[in-house]
Amino acid sequence: GVMIALHACDTATDDAIWSGICSGASLLIVAPCCHKQVRPQLNSHYIAESQTHPLADVLKYGVYRERMSETITDSIRALLLEAGVMIALHACDTATDDAIWSGICSGASLLIVAPCCHKQVRPQLNSHYIAESQTHPLADVLKYGVYRERMSETITDSIRALLLEA
Repeated sequence: GVMIALHACDTATDDAIWSGICSGASLLIVAPCCHKQVRPQLNSHYIAESQTHPLADVLKYGVYRERMSETITDSIRALLLEAGVMIALHACDTATDDAIWSGICSGASLLIVAPCCHKQVRPQLNSHYIAESQTHPLADVLKYGVYRERMSETITDSIRALLLEA
């Protein structure tokens, strides 16, 4: 099969690549349109060091910073594909699960995942605690939002670990 993703904004290109790998596509055709992960970092780094940056003359124009962002992003994608590495940093909501699944499907030799939120478990834990706030066995621990957040992280990551073991 063939995977085609045209004008794939931000990380949609990465999602399309992973989807193509997982589905066993023999050909991946992707045309990313923006590089929102690298560009802001390059902008802030350039602004902070505009006088001393070794590429200051090249990067002083926004269009060249954009092209540099494209080159850096696409180079990283190519290197990761060659190395069989799956990286998902600050993977929101179920993006962590998608990254784990994609890594498994693609036969990644290394899987690096850093989830940022646990939107599947946290609301359930909140509503369960609120409904049973007086009788819940962990009421004293769960009365503080920060502890409910940590508990949802622990539950979510434990489920992920159990699924990986299975």
